[in-house]
Amino acid sequence: MMIRMLLFLCTVSVCGTVGFSQSVIEKTAQARTQQAGAPLAATRRTAINALPFHRPLDAEKIQKWLEISSHCTMAEFELFLSPLSTEEAALIKVIQEQPAPIINRLHFENLHDVFRKQALVSLEIEEKIEHDSLSHTTPAVENLLYGAFDAVFASVGPLHGSPRYGDVIIRLKDSVREQAWATPFSGMHFMYAIRHKDARKMQDVLADGKTLPKSPFNPLHLGFDDRLHFSHYVVTEKYWNKMLAY
Repeated sequence: MMIRMLLFLCTVSVCGTVGFSQSVIEKTAQARTQQAGAPLAATRRTAINALPFHRPLDAEKIQKWLEISSHCTMAEFELFLSPLSTEEAALIKVIQEQPAPIINRLHFENLHDVFRKQALVSLEIEEKIEHDSLSHTTPAVENLLYGAFDAVFASVGPLHGSPRYGDVIIRLKDSVREQAWATPFSGMHFMYAIRHKDARKMQDVLADGKTLPKSPFNPLHLGFDDRLHFSHYVVTEKYWNKMLAY
């Protein structure tokens, strides 16, 4: 069984959160349905294959893709934001040198369960172990978008995280940065504000046990174009501070 942590990156100047892929803590071996980030990597692979690659998209390749995509994303930010003024360059340098807190927020009633397991676990892992389930806030829309059920969420940047996720503040070790990635906002915010779709209505459909429309012309459809767009925001932990600065 693997526990992955999806971290969120936030800044004062940005409304919402930035998504990060989780670091991995090895537990007992158990297959999982979908690795966080796998739908994005699969979409990018499909976008460039004139013919099918016929190679497995395993965890190692997904991690390597995350690093490559992150490098490209930051290179594009640097290009399109240039030239920076002297003041802007100085401000970015200051922000980059500041340690970014990694914060998990949860509801008080769920704290005992975290102590008992001595771990924060993803919704997928939560469903596979025998105990009272936590009140997860992970939307099914985000699972379709990038595999969110394989993630544990936190914020990177704000000193106390985001109060909307609960009253309890858990400050995480820097070791969770390993194999972590981020986007500038949550998947729900992306679908609503960037893709201009009714993310809440899409979530309601999934919560009722139904599937989203398969036609790309339906306003409630979530598919290739959405994942391809979202994949261009991926930032691995190496660039967290620079992305916060930008």
